[in-house]
Amino acid sequence: MLRKRVFLSDSLPVLQDAFVSAVATLKETDPLHLLTIVVPTNELGARLSDIVASSNHGHLGLNFVEISELAR
Repeated sequence: MLRKRVFLSDSLPVLQDAFVSAVATLKETDPLHLLTIVVPTNELGARLSDIVASSNHGHLGLNFVEISELAR
């Protein structure tokens, strides 16, 4: 089932917490479930991956795709 989520806030910590919570919820029943996350830059993808890993939620199966890669 395709689930799309968009998070908006003027607070970076709020956005990071929402992202980690969403990943944890989506991977709750299947920790190996593949998730594709669209990011504007590779640097942001790496940062989000680090945040998920440091929150004690596995980041295995997270696929970060830069927006420009979708246009190819």
